[in-house]
Amino acid sequence: MPDYVSHIILLPQGAEWKWYEAIRNYMLHFRVTVTQSADDGGSFHGTSHTITVIDTPGAWPGNIVDWLRENYPDAALDVVQVSDAQALTDILDERVQTEDRHGERQTLSLSWPADADARINQHFASRPWIYRRWPQTPAHEGTDVYAPQGTPVLACADGDIYFLDTDHPDQPEIYPYGNQVRVKHLFGKQVYCTIYAHLESVDVQDGERVTRGQRIGTAGATGNVVGDEGHHLHLSFLREGAQVDGYRPDLVDPELCLVWPDGRRLVPDESFPHLYGMHEDADHEMARAMRDTGVQGYILWTEETGADPDNSGGGRDYTSLVTDYGHTAIVRLNHGYGAAGTIPRSDRYADFARCCANWVARSQGCDIWVIGNEPNNLREHPSREQITPEQYAACFNLVYEAIKGVQPEAVVTLGAIDPTNATLGDCRQYFLAVLDNLDAVDGIALHAYTHGPDPRFIVSDEKFQHPPLTWQYYHFRMFETFMEAIPDNLHCLPVYITEVNHLFKTGEGDHGWVDQNEGWVWAMYQRVDEWNRCGGQQIRCALLYRYPRIDDWMIRDKELVIQDFQQAMGLKYRPYLHSDEA
Repeated sequence: MPDYVSHIILLPQGAEWKWYEAIRNYMLHFRVTVTQSADDGGSFHGTSHTITVIDTPGAWPGNIVDWLRENYPDAALDVVQVSDAQALTDILDERVQTEDRHGERQTLSLSWPADADARINQHFASRPWIYRRWPQTPAHEGTDVYAPQGTPVLACADGDIYFLDTDHPDQPEIYPYGNQVRVKHLFGKQVYCTIYAHLESVDVQDGERVTRGQRIGTAGATGNVVGDEGHHLHLSFLREGAQVDGYRPDLVDPELCLVWPDGRRLVPDESFPHLYGMHEDADHEMARAMRDTGVQGYILWTEETGADPDNSGGGRDYTSLVTDYGHTAIVRLNHGYGAAGTIPRSDRYADFARCCANWVARSQGCDIWVIGNEPNNLREHPSREQITPEQYAACFNLVYEAIKGVQPEAVVTLGAIDPTNATLGDCRQYFLAVLDNLDAVDGIALHAYTHGPDPRFIVSDEKFQHPPLTWQYYHFRMFETFMEAIPDNLHCLPVYITEVNHLFKTGEGDHGWVDQNEGWVWAMYQRVDEWNRCGGQQIRCALLYRYPRIDDWMIRDKELVIQDFQQAMGLKYRPYLHSDEA
């Protein structure tokens, strides 16, 4: 006979009928006993005894959770703090739908915390160059919400005030939060805390119970208000037992639980790998490092196919990236390098297409194929023939059809345009002309970099000063102009940033990665994630260029760059579901 699992719902004494209606589906589905007696709830026994405590404002003479822990320490507590019956219905019905009896897969949802236009001034993990002067603070440790001076600040969820400080508004170096309020939230078996900082005024008392949406103060600029942000609300979020690498324990990203006023929320798409990856890694050193950090990422291979369709060689087995390391392979198919051309002369397009199809047919473990590289850059052109956008598109169309003939599920991807090369004219117009001449395409590759290793360049809005590139960002945001140029009918396609790096040159032949960890890699991934958070076309990955000892861009011997990469992986960024999918 199986052991009896004990589970009881504890409703407050004198609970009205609406509270019984709120728990009805849950109680029947999981066959849970219900009581209004705290002693009965605590003494109900079995091999595994759990009390689902319904904790509503003013329902108990004291702190019911502390009382149960003191008097019935062997009981597991599943606490649901709510202020109305409908909120309880929503929480318990979700548990029924997901077969999650004790809410162990649920997370606390946070209501918007400011009575102002809903927008975010600064995201979690942004601007490492500012915050690394504080210990265990690799970058911004919360979310800065737009809130002009005096804007009402609202509790994100039901809970209890456990700390407030109004004594240090003008000592930013010692008390960077200024006036602040901290609220503890019990949700299922989890303990959460929200911190509301830089307040102008505080309207609550220590120990007070607050309800979701209740005013707790007003927004201000006390404490350490960085840069030109001025008045705003800083929201930090803690989940007991959590750990984001580099940050102090319990601190997590508030936006992953924050619900916008229109109902939107940020939901990572677990069906896709993380954003992280490396351009070339034949010895699997970075594949191993990503796996050991808990990241499922990408490794890009570059392959030379030539244009001899009778060549019986070619093809590669990429399956170990998946089976041994859990990553995804991306392969860039080049006709050749240098004077041979990333695609061949136009009279050999059909032969090149057949060679690409042969390579795909003889390979295993890959279905993302990038065709050629930077066709608008003269160094990628075959001898004595330029690659016009129409020519690249004509070649791509032949390759696309040939690869689909041998691997129908293949993601045949447009080769990246050099985002700052104007030798053949406006590179954005080149990109659009290619798209206009394609018969079909499954994905888009982009490149992006900064002119120097300063991590502040990642967010710089500086633009080129000379035509025809006056529209283009001079630094990393150059990828954004290409994302914005993609026609609406192609917004469903995945985008892969297959090369990122910082260009650095102090003398002839001196360029490539500077071996430092000032947060350039961290800031780069945070910026790509920030783009994805806007909810539009998703970027699937950003790959550091390049790992092996091939040229000045090698990362393999740059220990501090690798350290930066490893720290950035702690953020575990993925693409996000669209709001209608979440």
